[in-house]
Amino acid sequence: MARDAAAYLGLVSRDIRLRVFGLNHCSFAGEIIAGGEDVLPKLLADDAFLDRFLGLYEKPLLRELGALPNEYLYYYFSCDKAVGALLAEKKTRGELVKEMHDEFFRGARENGSVRPVAALFELHESLLARRHKTYMDYAWKESKEGQRPKEKTETDPEGYAGVALDLIQGLSSASPRRVVLNYRNGGALDAFAHHDIAELSYDVSTDGIKPVAPPRVPERARELFARVKLF
Repeated sequence: MARDAAAYLGLVSRDIRLRVFGLNHCSFAGEIIAGGEDVLPKLLADDAFLDRFLGLYEKPLLRELGALPNEYLYYYFSCDKAVGALLAEKKTRGELVKEMHDEFFRGARENGSVRPVAALFELHESLLARRHKTYMDYAWKESKEGQRPKEKTETDPEGYAGVALDLIQGLSSASPRRVVLNYRNGGALDAFAHHDIAELSYDVSTDGIKPVAPPRVPERARELFARVKLF
């Protein structure tokens, strides 16, 4: 979400601070701070931004929510469409990913020996790029743009390792660092117990890991969280 907003605003993702709330793979951004201002209302009012970066969703739904859902919410808000698209695919996602894994291990050896490290990295990056590019392509091809925006297909060079390092750096610093984690709710979402694990923005410092409560939780999101958490 930070990369999408940054790309559209001509910034880098480090310039963006989010208030994320929800559960793992079931979360929203309820505030997007850039230059000290919450730009979320402007982004929600901008048809071009929504068509490009949130083309999986109907614009009235996004404006009703007043928050940006992550891509996984497509499977909840457009369940029938998602199931139909998946059933129409020739191969499952698991089969495609396994093919890429097999291709890597076949390509890792040459004349009976393991190829040089640089060649392995190059092969890994090319397959990872293909994996990102084909992710949810059956859903995005039905959007107004007809494809997943290139910013969403680019490999994050840090990935989860970057999140782990952000957490470590935050815990080592007196100045709070905003990190999105799955950790104790701590009262941030009133629908969950204090000890329940939620996906939230946390301010991390030597003082600990402190949840950042969302400005508001849309009723449809609250109902969805309750069902998913119960499940």
